[in-house]
Amino acid sequence: MGKLGKSLDFSFTAQVKPKEVIMFSRQLAILLESGIDIVTAMDLFKTQASNKIFKGIISEIIADLRGGTSFSDALAKYPKVFPTIYCRTIAAGEQSGNLDMVLKRMADYMEKSDVALKKVKSAMTYPIVVLVVAIVVVAALVFFVMPTFTSLYSSMGAKLPLVTTILLSGAKWAIKYGIYVILIIIALVVGVAVYIRTPNGKINYDRVMLTLPVIGPIVQLNELGRCCRTISMLIKVGLPLPDIITMCIQSSGNKIMTQALIDVKQDMLAGEGLAGPMGSEVFSCR
Repeated sequence: MGKLGKSLDFSFTAQVKPKEVIMFSRQLAILLESGIDIVTAMDLFKTQASNKIFKGIISEIIADLRGGTSFSDALAKYPKVFPTIYCRTIAAGEQSGNLDMVLKRMADYMEKSDVALKKVKSAMTYPIVVLVVAIVVVAALVFFVMPTFTSLYSSMGAKLPLVTTILLSGAKWAIKYGIYVILIIIALVVGVAVYIRTPNGKINYDRVMLTLPVIGPIVQLNELGRCCRTISMLIKVGLPLPDIITMCIQSSGNKIMTQALIDVKQDMLAGEGLAGPMGSEVFSCR
């Protein structure tokens, strides 16, 4: 990797958006389809690129191409911009001589994945907002409304129902020890955040995410949708099925789904096909 690639190793990935890679793939496919060679096509794209970071990466790739490096290998030097599945697909297109077609399919795949991700985020926003609002409302009742009623009932000397007494006692306790409760909650959140960064923590977190009442089905369908899109696209490109399943494993963001796909691959290599192994509960949307 050139000096630019080394200097941008930790910075360019946040500045090269998926939509820019999609546009790069589509424009490059059009240029190749018109009969322009890959180096000239890359030069033309570089002159039109508005992102200076991406333009620098394209310059490095062009230099590698002129030095005799294959296009897929040149892209592979930037795995956070061009992931493994992208580079493997491009390599298949180079071998088959259908690079323009493969670039179009890769752009379609990335575009669908981006749209699906936005829909998942949108679907998960509602329950999170409801939870936050519920917490705020309960906190307001405990810290502001309940103390007012406590003073009112005390001044009237009224005999309160058991449920009301429990609520008012709870409000007093929350006011007195609320700061400690908040500190404990913060400590628990930090502890959970640290735990899920460990291998076992990540597995348990992903297992919980799949079993949650509302979020679980969303996460499961997102993972299944990504897997299906990957299989469909790579089959059209011409990659063998074991390599396709490997790409699905590498692109999965859930450790439980990843292990399930590893089991599917092992069963498939043992001669059990694909449909049977994928009939497990993890892949079921019931």
